Amino acid sequence: WMLDRPHRQALSVPVSEERDTVSIELRRMNAKRSLSFDGGVKMTITLTGDATLLENNSNLDMMTPEVPDAIKRKLEQDTEKRIGRLVKKLQNEVKSDVIHVGDTIFRNRPGRWRSLMNNWDAEFAQAKITVRVRLKFVRFGLTGAPGHLKENDIQRS
Repeated sequence: WMLDRPHRQALSVPVSEERDTVSIELRRMNAKRSLSFDGGVKMTITLTGDATLLENNSNLDMMTPEVPDAIKRKLEQDTEKRIGRLVKKLQNEVKSDVIHVGDTIFRNRPGRWRSLMNNWDAEFAQAKITVRVRLKFVRFGLTGAPGHLKENDIQRS
């Protein structure tokens, strides 16, 4: 996803402290990068995609408008945290620019790249990389609450 290569991804998201989950598929996933050089290399990677609800294993009623919004926000936050940890690991442990920060600088600011390339490993380790995730639910069909729940067990918000 961060490399902006087309693909689909399915995941299950915990939606409560219990074992309640919803399964979604991410499609039309894109990455946009923006650079700045205020006191060092800074990059913001904005990841976007469309989410389709595949399965609801919770007592949440997806037909209530607040529920998909809350799940979307939780998914965005969780994904930002996970990818942020991955970036830190790449910078500090793996010490490899597999997310192509250097390539982005080379393509967009070649003069700046020439001044950074000889010391890129150290510059990459010090770069401030921020990840933002923006998703949009495009489909969840008639997936309300699971059929086995009684009306008073369904959580509507």
